[in-house]
Amino acid sequence: MNIYVYDDFLTEARYKKVLDRIEIRITDLGLNGRIIRLGVMKNVEAAVHRELVQGAKAIVAVGDDLTVNKVLNAVANFDQTQAPGEPVPIFIIPIKGRANSIARHLGIPDEEEAGEVLSARLIEKVNLGIANDRYFLSGLNTLCGQASLEIDENFSLEISSPSEIAIVNWPGQKNSAYLTRSEKNDHKLELIITPKTRWSFASSEKNPQVSVFTFQKLLIRQADADFLADYTYSLKTPIQISMADKSIPVIVGKNRLFNSNPA
Repeated sequence: MNIYVYDDFLTEARYKKVLDRIEIRITDLGLNGRIIRLGVMKNVEAAVHRELVQGAKAIVAVGDDLTVNKVLNAVANFDQTQAPGEPVPIFIIPIKGRANSIARHLGIPDEEEAGEVLSARLIEKVNLGIANDRYFLSGLNTLCGQASLEIDENFSLEISSPSEIAIVNWPGQKNSAYLTRSEKNDHKLELIITPKTRWSFASSEKNPQVSVFTFQKLLIRQADADFLADYTYSLKTPIQISMADKSIPVIVGKNRLFNSNPA
């Protein structure tokens, strides 16, 4: 049975028609399941763990990037010995008008097409990153003027001018201005630093020199701006970032924006 986790903002009246359309399409495709409605009193981790023990087929985050991160952490923190067998995949039904960068990256353009993607059940296993004890799927980013970093406990880096800092867990992107070197299962993350000079702010056609580092551990000792993880939650320094010792299966669309590992 598929488990649909509705984020708390979906209780607003303006989302009723959207949910009705989603539920009709899910029914038409024979993908019915149980609905978990998040709210102030609902513990997402406890609710998801209960469904995993009872044999859920997939955990579906219905909402936005923040919903995905909630579900991701609930599934990642599950004790797999309580439900022997293959790990249960997660999926996303993105709600239009919300922040849904993760869904787009996974090849799920909108709620109208999500049902077909779920039905096709194309699964990719992706390693997770962890930042200060919280898992992330995509990465972290910030725009700052000053930062102090330590890479793999043996290389220090000081940033003293406006720069975009990104920690990337996705594999090489098909449609990016430059291709990152890592693959999604190489157990390394990437640190990408892009200087933001006056002309680089003004022009999208010119790219300043980009520095790319692969790493297993990164300590951001100090920065003059917070970091945003999975496009949703804010982290203050110091931040300890590394690959987690686990991966998670994710149902993706054929137009996902990352390169699969070669066969």
